[in-house]
Amino acid sequence: MPGEITATMHGFVHDEPQLRSTERGMLACRFRLVSIPREYDRAAGEWRDGEPVMVLVTVRGRTARHVAASLTDRVHVIVTGMLDIRDGLLYLDADRVGIDLTEHVAYIDATLPDVLAGKTRVDTSSVKPRAATRQVPKTPKPVAAPATTDPANWQAITSPTRQITLRRSR
Repeated sequence: MPGEITATMHGFVHDEPQLRSTERGMLACRFRLVSIPREYDRAAGEWRDGEPVMVLVTVRGRTARHVAASLTDRVHVIVTGMLDIRDGLLYLDADRVGIDLTEHVAYIDATLPDVLAGKTRVDTSSVKPRAATRQVPKTPKPVAAPATTDPANWQAITSPTRQITLRRSR
C-alpha cells in the first residue's frame, strides 16, 4: 500500500511474548523489541550505545504460534514488517521474525542433535557421582496482573515503560 514503510530491525525481546486469539479466531502474538543503536563518538574515538528504541511487534497467523513457542525474554531477533507510528509509539506489523545468529545458536527440527531431541541417551557410565548438594528451587519471576481484563486491549501487557521521542537526522 502507498505510504507504508517496510523496515527491518534487530534487537532483543523484552519480556515474554503474549499469544492471543482475535475475535475472528486468528492467532496474534505481540512482544516488545528493544533496539539499541551503535553510535560512533568521534571525539572519544570509540563506539557507544545510543538511546534504546522500543517497538511493539505484532505477528499474526501461523507465525504467531511459532514466535510464542520460540522466543523468550532477552532473545536477540531480526524482524521485518510494516512500520507505523501511533500515539508517539512505534509499531511493527511483522511478516518475518528470526533469531539473530550473531548472538545465538538456533536449531531446527532437522538439525537438532539427537541427544537434545531425546532420540539417544547420554552414556553416563564413566561419570563419577558428585557429593550430594542442596538444590535451591528457582523462584518463578513475578508477573504483574494486567490493568484490564479486556483481551483486545494489550496496552497493559505491551505498552513500553517510557514514551519514545523520534528525532530526524539532519
